[in-house]
Amino acid sequence: MARIAPGRVQSGPFFPGMAIRLARSSPSHIQKQGRTVPVQRLMLKSKIHRATLTEVNLDYEGSITIDRRLMEAADLLPGEQVHVLNINNGERLITYVIEGPPDSGVVALNGAAARLGAKGDPVIILSYWVVDDGTARGITPRIVHVDHQNRIIPENPQQ
Repeated sequence: MARIAPGRVQSGPFFPGMAIRLARSSPSHIQKQGRTVPVQRLMLKSKIHRATLTEVNLDYEGSITIDRRLMEAADLLPGEQVHVLNINNGERLITYVIEGPPDSGVVALNGAAARLGAKGDPVIILSYWVVDDGTARGITPRIVHVDHQNRIIPENPQQ
């Protein structure tokens, strides 16, 4: 990834026709259209680690259905964008969340996404948020570990 030196003009696909300049006073700000604005970063918000696909529903409008308790633990909302990484086949997809029944353990790929996984495949579900540079340096993503039945594994299980 290319770095932009302070004071240097950069234009590109994310800013078509618009030059930006990193502010000399702070690498966490850019100068855009004559004013200094904070840099925004796309950061990991939460992750459901190694969930098991319980269903694949090809004849459905699309998305991923997730057990409501898992959604709450990972701070996910219905309709929120997520990235799904299939550990078995390496497929990665972007879709949105549909709330499943609580304590059902459901993690189901729906619609066209159903072609990218099979029942029993382990997946990682990621969500991101856009935060300013200062906030980005102090956040810790929420990581939710689950067992093979998609039950939440406590962070510090008592032995």
